[in-house]
Amino acid sequence: MNHKQSWEKLLSPLFDTLLKENIEYCVCGNYENLPFYTDNDVDIWTNDVKKTFEILKDIANSVSIKCYLVNKTSNGYNCFFYSCDSSLGENRIFHIDILKETCWYPFITLVPSKEIKNNRMLYNNIYVANDLIDAVNHFTFSLSHFNKIRDKYKEDIFIQ
Repeated sequence: MNHKQSWEKLLSPLFDTLLKENIEYCVCGNYENLPFYTDNDVDIWTNDVKKTFEILKDIANSVSIKCYLVNKTSNGYNCFFYSCDSSLGENRIFHIDILKETCWYPFITLVPSKEIKNNRMLYNNIYVANDLIDAVNHFTFSLSHFNKIRDKYKEDIFIQ
């Protein structure tokens, strides 16, 4: 199983199940190659963080991907999963955040849940944040965590 297949085995059933269970969700940033691949973590806003976390754990167990660390915060869950691809001799780590809203650390809201919910769009058959929400997240996250706007986000922020 290559890295692309690993992400797909975890995320495709997650997004399908969330739709079937009528759980609203939205991937915030880094969604261009999802559900097939990302080289970063995946941030998922949802209106039911606990149920989404339980679904994610069940899917991981069913595809032999182990949940090895969970950090529960007031804003949701930071989840780390582990998979060993014995055919390639490689280990895979997956970092997925399940969020009530986007925040600076777990307690200062950057983009409220209602705004994320109302500004979703379909991309590659999954719900993602629209360009405005992504720009706001990139702007506020960069300032709050790095005290400057990261160069890779500047053009998108200025367009919005």
